[in-house]
Amino acid sequence: MTPEELTAEYQKMSHSDRFVFYKLVQVLDGRDIQVGRDNGTSLGTATDQKVGVYGNKVVQTGKISDPSGQTADLDNEARQKITAIIDALEAFGITASS
Repeated sequence: MTPEELTAEYQKMSHSDRFVFYKLVQVLDGRDIQVGRDNGTSLGTATDQKVGVYGNKVVQTGKISDPSGQTADLDNEARQKITAIIDALEAFGITASS
């Protein structure tokens, strides 16, 4: 590839503050993606964008309703655990906030 062709390819991928890829991006086995520590990094920047992980179907952010029960004495501990799981999923961005 000539320097001019390489420059043209780079210009296709580069738009000021971002890279645009027109092909599949593959990360070799054993390689990591390192991100910044101060501000965090987003994967998907709008609620209508879809992301699939671990080979699962690509989906938009879902919502899990808070549990509502009848007898607090019998299921209070389980409800606390479920709520903690929901909170963790929401904090990670896997499901929408309640």
